[in-house]
Amino acid sequence: MMLTCNEIKITGIVKKIYPLITTVNKLNVARFVLEHQSILEEYGQLRKVYCKMFCMILGAVDTNDLLLEQTVKVDGFISANSQQQIVLHVNKIEKLN
Repeated sequence: MMLTCNEIKITGIVKKIYPLITTVNKLNVARFVLEHQSILEEYGQLRKVYCKMFCMILGAVDTNDLLLEQTVKVDGFISANSQQQIVLHVNKIEKLN
């Protein structure tokens, strides 16, 4: 197994919240869509950055406290789901407003 870095820290606005689901192993899965917009420097030039990411949180944490249009900061890692779409697996979420 190759050890590599896969750590994401990003802020954004919660744009969609899906109903909480429970796996066959009784593990809660909270899911939401995070929208990020910023202006960053890339090779000396300013660049507008925009993306929407599907996010999921496993375990006891759920999205009951999240609100649509709420700004949050999340820490986690990315992986592909069964449809080969990138998913941000959230380990930590902090509400910013």
